[in-house]
Amino acid sequence: MTRKSLNVDPEAEERSGWCSTEGDKVMWATGVDYAEINTKNGLRDVIKVRFTCMIDEVEGSDDVGADCMETFWLTEKAVWRLRAFARAVGHTSPFDAYDEGTVRGIIAKRPVRVTVGSREYNGKTYFDPKKYAPWAGDPDAHPAWQDMLVEAEDRHARFAEWQSGGGSGGGSGKPAPKPVTNEGHEDIPF
Repeated sequence: MTRKSLNVDPEAEERSGWCSTEGDKVMWATGVDYAEINTKNGLRDVIKVRFTCMIDEVEGSDDVGADCMETFWLTEKAVWRLRAFARAVGHTSPFDAYDEGTVRGIIAKRPVRVTVGSREYNGKTYFDPKKYAPWAGDPDAHPAWQDMLVEAEDRHARFAEWQSGGGSGGGSGKPAPKPVTNEGHEDIPF
């Protein structure tokens, strides 16, 4: 049996690593993955995006550095969300949502202002992006952001590696089994 290690710092601040408040935040995409989700209407293609909070404009909240997930459903009825995001980063040319390189470039282009809302599912509260708008700020004016982005991208890479092992930590090196679960999205009508 391989010996594992888990460092525990009793003085460390409790933090889930996920956004924990509603409101306006400036976020930057730090992970983009294509997947299929099994719905009651069959398999649906999605783009799952992990955002990292760069600025938290909610008084009394400190979500800076926390992550928030978005699922862009790749259907005609749901493409409006991806279109709204593209407009928020200033992308105005048509693009193919299945062109992963182009989409990754658009999604990671620059930070956006995100209105985060909450929803209840199975007794838990989840915080999700609800609206995207352009952010007029200059990312270069925030030199600490580069370290935050590197840390967030590393977190996403570790998650993807964990997921490729079937979520068990086994690390089989094979792609994650598809389809992924539909947890929290049963109400999507398309």
